[in-house]
Amino acid sequence: MLFLDRRKSMSDATVIVLATMVAVFGLGGLLAALV
Repeated sequence: MLFLDRRKSMSDATVIVLATMVAVFGLGGLLAALV
């Protein structure tokens, strides 16, 4: 059970990191398009 919980928390962290990277790249692309 502990192993499964750890895997779930790791997958959640990965999703958060990916979402953050997408948001950063998206904002960077918008700024680049404006400039």
